Amino acid sequence: MSLLDIRTKAVELSGRTDLVVDTTDYLDNGMNWFITQGQNYLDSLINTENSPGILSGTIAAGDTTFKFARCRAILDMWFLNADGDRSFPRRMTYEDFIEEHPENVSGADRGIPIDFAPNIIRSIDTPVDADDIKKGVVFSPPADQSYTIKVQGLFLSTVLSDDADENYWTQLYEDVLVFATLYKLEVSYRNTEGSKDWLNAINEALFGIDADIANQGSSGDSQMIG
Repeated sequence: MSLLDIRTKAVELSGRTDLVVDTTDYLDNGMNWFITQGQNYLDSLINTENSPGILSGTIAAGDTTFKFARCRAILDMWFLNADGDRSFPRRMTYEDFIEEHPENVSGADRGIPIDFAPNIIRSIDTPVDADDIKKGVVFSPPADQSYTIKVQGLFLSTVLSDDADENYWTQLYEDVLVFATLYKLEVSYRNTEGSKDWLNAINEALFGIDADIANQGSSGDSQMIG
């Protein structure tokens, strides 16, 4: 199913025709927001085959940070130089990193980064409501040259934006994504009973998904809630 199909079904089941422009083309008028929130919620409840990923990027000489969006958890990272040689810095907590590298700025002595720590990175000069707050890594010493950086982690599913867009949930478990969308709608109404009903449906579906993942030898520990 596509985003348009998910949105159409959510409107049909909820009766919220005000969240689309009309019921002919079902163009978005607010329902996409609930779909995205429902999708993010599903991603937070269970690790699927879609959760692990390796993000690739580039850092320049003097860089001390690398940031990115839609990452749930940073598991590991490494650098590759122009020759393809890998270096694996030591992982530290952010508190230990700051204590050991208190003046980790681009003007400091440069080299191959040997330590890193996960962190939330944003500009302190930008208002929070106007800033794209992202997860990221800080590393030291500042890079002595350009490197390819690889970050291994757990990531949120691709955001659906165009009507024809599809992702993991729409291709394999479209009903569960509709359930999660309707759950987020009920939460917005502060309807405890309605939200519990949809949450029960979600948990039942995730139980089966988790069992399938376990049976094929993948890691899919779910975080069920009552």
